[in-house]
Amino acid sequence: MTRTILSILGALAACALVIAGLYFWQHADDWALDWGASRPDLVAWAARSAGIGMIAAAQAIFIPAVLWNVYRRGQVDSLMAIGATAIFILTCAATVAFNFAGR
Repeated sequence: MTRTILSILGALAACALVIAGLYFWQHADDWALDWGASRPDLVAWAARSAGIGMIAAAQAIFIPAVLWNVYRRGQVDSLMAIGATAIFILTCAATVAFNFAGR
């Protein structure tokens, strides 16, 4: 029962993060202009990097919380989870760097 609840919550969290990431990507240009940044192109890329980071975080949540509860855990799955976590960390750093450069 606990595994089922964890799988459902993990899938819902991953779906919410993907939707939020796509929303960030789509509205990045509008936000950069609304915020009045000196370099709106870099601020837009900061928002886009945040969106990519959210999607990578969704993968990092989905793989262990859902796939490992449904299927047998394998080496490729572990590498994909580690890769998604690494992408999430890199996009967080890129978001901060673009934000500082854009202001």
